[in-house]
Amino acid sequence: MKKSITVISEKNSSPQEIALPHLGRVFFARLFDVFVSSIPSLILIFVFLIQNWLGALLVVLVNLASAFIYFIFIPFFTKATTLGKLIFKIRLIRKEKPIKFWSITIREIYYEFIPRLILIISQIVVIIIFVSVNDEHQLENDDFIAVLNLVNNLGYLFYVCWYAFICITIYLQKNHQSSIDFKLKIFCIKIIKEKQIKTPKSVKENDFELNIKYPGVINVKEIESILEEDNKKEV
Repeated sequence: MKKSITVISEKNSSPQEIALPHLGRVFFARLFDVFVSSIPSLILIFVFLIQNWLGALLVVLVNLASAFIYFIFIPFFTKATTLGKLIFKIRLIRKEKPIKFWSITIREIYYEFIPRLILIISQIVVIIIFVSVNDEHQLENDDFIAVLNLVNNLGYLFYVCWYAFICITIYLQKNHQSSIDFKLKIFCIKIIKEKQIKTPKSVKENDFELNIKYPGVINVKEIESILEEDNKKEV
């Protein structure tokens, strides 16, 4: 059974019981977010027939813009929380400091934009080659079609391998954290439940403050000593 820790993520917030997330939970949360962020570009592909490189560029810009808004812009105002993280009860917290816009940007460049750009570039190459070739005999050539499929599949292969590499590195790390999160001092946690803990009346607000921004150990003896001293003052 995994150990859990009760922390308070921000001042005046309710205590929460947290634990290290299972790799499957992290994976499906990311998969769900990727699908949601790709909806605008998927709709555009179905309703807009790409006939030249300008059409391909439009799809690329919509794809990148939707990814930026979903993974960077909105999480900046929602404490690095996306819809997938919310559904699968995953949160990101940063040691000692709040997660800033630049930290979110660097994290998502590593997670999302590098593999997405490689995939988009491969698809653009296929589209441009296909559109630029007007020779019907060439378009019916099996070798030519095979080359186009190879280029397209290489993009998808890189995309899958990139996420597979991330999953493997997270799995091999004992706390299931990625390398980029270690560099940014960001921790991925799973919220088990909210805890309703009432502060004793004998404890004054200025006596001490429990404001833990990352998993740690609370010094119970120190808290008990403060309570005892306060009780003596009242007597």
